[in-house]
Amino acid sequence: MNSQVCSQCYRPVIWATTVYERPIPLDPDPDPDGNQAVMRDGTGALRTRQLKKNQEPADFERLHMPHAATCAARRAPARLPSNVTPITSARSLRGGSTTPRRTP
Repeated sequence: MNSQVCSQCYRPVIWATTVYERPIPLDPDPDPDGNQAVMRDGTGALRTRQLKKNQEPADFERLHMPHAATCAARRAPARLPSNVTPITSARSLRGGSTTPRRTP
C-alpha cells in the first residue's frame, strides 16, 4: 500500500484520491465504522468515495476511516491549561457589542 506517516501524530496513513481528484489521508487498516469506500483502479492507485449514511460499499471496496477523524494531534485536550481562557469566555469579556459603527 501507499503507506506514509502523519506529520502531526506520526501514525501511519495511506493516501487515496477522491472522486473529485483530491488526495485524502486514510487510516491504513479497514474499519467497519469508516465512511470511505476504497478500491484500486486499473493503474493500482487507491481511489475513494464517501458513503452516505446507510449506504453500503460495493463488493470490491473496503471501508476505511478518514485519518482526520482519528488523528491524535487534532483532538482537543480534555481540560484546558489554567493559563488559557476558553474562546467563549473571551468573547463575553470583550462585550460582543453588535452596535453598528458611526460614520462621520
